[in-house]
Amino acid sequence: MEENTTSRSTLETLLDTFADLVADKLAERMKPPEPEPLPDNTNFTVKQAAKYIGVNESSIRRWGNQGQFPMIRHGNRIAIYKKDLDEWQEAGGTQR
Repeated sequence: MEENTTSRSTLETLLDTFADLVADKLAERMKPPEPEPLPDNTNFTVKQAAKYIGVNESSIRRWGNQGQFPMIRHGNRIAIYKKDLDEWQEAGGTQR
């Protein structure tokens, strides 16, 4: 009887291990794919730039108006290049 209990315990351990491996594999496959990185020549609106770096729109306008990074004005529209925001952040960005 003891041998049967040991065999059952070993089988349960193997099944648990197998179930964990299957669960891990399924979780890996169900993960959404990583988004493609944006190209450097991507330009943002003020709203998009704020979302990209995690601040509010008024901060983007203020920093741009202060000349901390270039803002391109097209009539009443403003464009901000991703590359410029990235460089600004690498140089200290929002800590200024």
